[in-house]
Amino acid sequence: MNKEPERMEQNSGSTLISLKIMILLFCVTPITQMLFSLQTAMGVMTLTIMRTFIFFGVVLVVGLFCFIINFPFKHKRLRAVIELFVMMAMGALCYIATGVASSGYKFVFVLIVTIYTMELGKKVGFILSSIAGAVLLACDYIDTFGTNRSDYFQADLMLIVTFFLVSYIVGWYVKRDNQLIKTLQDSANHDALTGLFNHRYFHQYMHSLFQSAPPADQSQFLFVADIDFFKVYNDTFGHPKGDIVLKEIASISSEIFNGGLVSRYGGEEFAFVASAKDAAEACDLANRLRERVYEYPFEGEELMPGHRLTISIGVAERKSTGDTVADWIARADNALYKAKSFRKNRVELYTSVYDRFDHLDQVNDDERIISIKTLLSVIDARDRYTRNHTEHVVEFCETFARFAKLSDEESQKLISSAYLHDIGKINISKETLITEKRLTDKQWEEIRKHPADGADIVRKMKDSDEIADIVLQHHEKFDGTGYPNHVAGKDLHKLARILTLADSFDAMTTKRNYQRARTYEEAFEEIRRCAGTQFDPELSEIFIRAINETYR
Repeated sequence: MNKEPERMEQNSGSTLISLKIMILLFCVTPITQMLFSLQTAMGVMTLTIMRTFIFFGVVLVVGLFCFIINFPFKHKRLRAVIELFVMMAMGALCYIATGVASSGYKFVFVLIVTIYTMELGKKVGFILSSIAGAVLLACDYIDTFGTNRSDYFQADLMLIVTFFLVSYIVGWYVKRDNQLIKTLQDSANHDALTGLFNHRYFHQYMHSLFQSAPPADQSQFLFVADIDFFKVYNDTFGHPKGDIVLKEIASISSEIFNGGLVSRYGGEEFAFVASAKDAAEACDLANRLRERVYEYPFEGEELMPGHRLTISIGVAERKSTGDTVADWIARADNALYKAKSFRKNRVELYTSVYDRFDHLDQVNDDERIISIKTLLSVIDARDRYTRNHTEHVVEFCETFARFAKLSDEESQKLISSAYLHDIGKINISKETLITEKRLTDKQWEEIRKHPADGADIVRKMKDSDEIADIVLQHHEKFDGTGYPNHVAGKDLHKLARILTLADSFDAMTTKRNYQRARTYEEAFEEIRRCAGTQFDPELSEIFIRAINETYR
């Protein structure tokens, strides 16, 4: 977050406060001199008592003024009115204490008018000029009593004109500077192409949002949207046409998210922040945008995949406690990644299988759940890919279980196995896990040990022998050519055969450094090609239908 404008504003405010206090002390000086002269003339109070009185009086006035300046008034206008009243009153007292019409301190009003015109603008300067002018003219009028003329009228008239000239000139420069500052801020905070807030302002806004707790009556949601196949569109029609698309989607987004933050996050990505009563309402809002973009007649969209230009949107809710800007953005990005993985033109609400372990609990065995969480946190710390892969595999297994109407017991065992199927990777070296190159034969040898190592770890958990068997078999193949034990056909546990499908499907549809991500259709084609060799033929078709109907 860029704090330079805020720092400059604080410095400017501090300078003005210092000037106000200096003017106040300047006004107090002649007043104290008058009090000393009164003391000398009256001869009633001792000099020591008078000095003490003056000292505490000055401290009281200055302290009161500083309190008024810094007190957090609910209404800033009220503070300004009180502050102006105190300052003008002190100026008037200074004027009276130094001879009224013959006073040499009339220029104090010029200082007051200048300072508050700089701070509050030309209109306030004219008001103060009028008040100061009225005070001077009134005193000149009183001065004419008995003589029918004032020796100071013409000079005061010129001084009053000076008040208004100062107000006008200073006010004009202040207004011009404010307009220039606003122009520069707009330029710094807005995207030149779309007119939306830019990436810089987005982060500035997000950090300011976290300065206070989220509202109690509504939830805050972050939406990250990405135009599907936008590179294809740019390559086909050129960047000028792509710029038109960006501006049109920006316009649609501003209509949908009116009242929230609408920003261009970067490239073909947009980010929005809006409040909603719950996740369902937030997803409805995102789907309105998705549908509007889908229905919009973009030029050349008939040549795009699916003959439409579409967007995918990830949605993440701000947590009520313990959340950070980075974590909130990461969750929205993960949801967007999932939306784009699941065939695009889709809205995905962030959910993490790591955040919901209740469906694993067969017999309220909290000790077992804690063991799973501990093991997963260890593997996650060593290999981020395995965490994301596990989340996807768990979701695919949940999808299959619902579609195939597995019993509650089978569903719980399948999902528990999905969580733990790669836990054996805890024994694999970090270099092998995070390598960006194709695995060597030695590294493959190391990788092939993880099903057996994982099964050994799971067996140490309470009542988990069957889950250990499923974990052990998740890299076996239907024709017996898998590893580690070359088990084949129906001898393989049914849930292991399902887990193998989910595990392989995510591996095929996820981009790695050494392989591109396949489309769902390409992955389905590969599953059908390998049905009977790697995969159970019957379960393969059920799996394809489950994914198709859930994520189409």
